[in-house]
Amino acid sequence: MNKRNEYIKQWRRNNPDKIKKYRRRYIKKYPWKRNWKYLLARCSTKGSYTLKGIENKLTMKELKSLWDRDKALRMIQPTLARKDHTKDYYYDNCYFTTFKKHTLEKKNCFKWQNKYTDCLKCKEPIVVYGSRGMCRKCYWKAYYRREFKR
Repeated sequence: MNKRNEYIKQWRRNNPDKIKKYRRRYIKKYPWKRNWKYLLARCSTKGSYTLKGIENKLTMKELKSLWDRDKALRMIQPTLARKDHTKDYYYDNCYFTTFKKHTLEKKNCFKWQNKYTDCLKCKEPIVVYGSRGMCRKCYWKAYYRREFKR
């Protein structure tokens, strides 16, 4: 087995052009498998979604049928997206969309997270999104006075 592994390593070093050619051919034949790989990486034990409790409940056949249903082959940069971002990846909750549309949808989806509250210093009503609970004027005053760590 060790000789075979050495042979494979040597062949890969000597034939990078053939490897690229084989990969391109494989991706042309099975284009949805690239999204499958990304999905598995997101939902694996080291993935970012496991901390949020989001799991992959899609199978390869379901992903292929989603690909065909949404005509993702015609899209410029197809991306797998979820209709409800708080739920898992399963057939009824997923769809393919272009990367550009998906990023716009994501921005609009998380607008509800803005919290309306009063400024901690001057008590004016504000929308809080990362401003440490202060209005813009108080935030920059505190920033330049170095009242908090940057």
